Amino acid sequence: MSLPAAAINKCTGADGKVTFQDAPCSTTKSETINVRPASGQAISPRVTKPSDAGAPAAPLTEAARLEGIIAASQRSRRANDLRERLLPDAERAVKDHREACEARQKELSAQQYAYQKNLYGKTHAAQIASEMAAAAARCDTKDRELKETVDAFIKECTSLRCRG
Repeated sequence: MSLPAAAINKCTGADGKVTFQDAPCSTTKSETINVRPASGQAISPRVTKPSDAGAPAAPLTEAARLEGIIAASQRSRRANDLRERLLPDAERAVKDHREACEARQKELSAQQYAYQKNLYGKTHAAQIASEMAAAAARCDTKDRELKETVDAFIKECTSLRCRG
């Protein structure tokens, strides 16, 4: 009998869900499936119980090691994107939006009483007041959306430890 080229662990969770991994199963029922070498000689699987979980973990395969490096690189790149571009842009968008809303409210307020001496002026003032209320509601809605984006970026940045 020749040695297997690799072993794969078939893990069955308490809910019956089956997963395959190259590391031993932690607390679930596991079955080790040995991949046959080119000779084609079959090797029977070994079924283990959760009590086997205390055994030391097998060393990482080259593929798992590379996947870990790639994942760390992707997290680092995302952290840099958040820190240097996404979060500052989102915070600037909130600031710019607030300034635009304030400017619009000032503009409408200036128009509101421009024609105050006649009936048209009073009607115009009421229309402007209505437009100001609608603009304020739109600004509040957009402001909440922008703040939610900033909060989501901050939360992600905190989890990636990209801010001090």
